[in-house]
Amino acid sequence: MGVCFDHGGLVYNRTIEENLLLPLNYHHFCSQTEAKERVTHYLNQLKIIEFKDLRPAFVPAGVNRLVILLRSLIHFPELLLWNNPTMGLDEDFFKPVIELVREMKEHHGLKHIFIASEDFEFMNVFGFEILNFENGKITLLGQQEQVA
Repeated sequence: MGVCFDHGGLVYNRTIEENLLLPLNYHHFCSQTEAKERVTHYLNQLKIIEFKDLRPAFVPAGVNRLVILLRSLIHFPELLLWNNPTMGLDEDFFKPVIELVREMKEHHGLKHIFIASEDFEFMNVFGFEILNFENGKITLLGQQEQVA
């Protein structure tokens, strides 16, 4: 399971690379060599490799948010829980995040995605069924082409 909360999430006294290695090493999803290769691959893919040796306090907020999202995906989870994933995310990173989620679905076994967000533009990109929770009631709003 990959999780992204709406606030925080990075370990402040670890570098960006160490933060991304954390779930891979802690749960022993792959060897240390494979873990470093995977982290380097995705940092390059997202064009944020220059931040790998910096701690979160020295990295722009939008990059930190992207790293939090990436950390929730780096171990190739089957289930993804994201709370306000676009909050604090630079618009330049929207498309790469969408492409990354699609890659995880197509090639790395991501099966279930639950996103809590008020950003309908972001939600519509995936074509998911969208549920609205308001005043204790659940309403099905529809899918991508139905919700605008």
